[in-house]
Amino acid sequence: MAIGRRRNSLLWAWTAISLIVGVLASYWVAVSVERSNKNHIDSVLARESQDLIQQIYERVELYQYGLRGLRGTVATAQSNLSRELVEQYSETRDLESEFQIGRASCRERV
Repeated sequence: MAIGRRRNSLLWAWTAISLIVGVLASYWVAVSVERSNKNHIDSVLARESQDLIQQIYERVELYQYGLRGLRGTVATAQSNLSRELVEQYSETRDLESEFQIGRASCRERV
């Protein structure tokens, strides 16, 4: 009977060791995957945010270009500035390509 108990306790020991090793391995894999996912998300967000910043910068430059042209018209007209003169200026501009954001609102505001 002692041999049966010894086998039974040895079986329980191997089962417990296997369970502990499995849990530790699963934990290590989960932590590794989480770390890898976080690094991937961080790199993608950094790249996308840089692209977005560049797009915003380019669009602001387009607005600055158009506003500088309007400033030249205002400076040239001085006291003769009128709505008609600003409308004439806006008709000489290609609003579709120069002001890609809010195309419809550009004409309404000018």
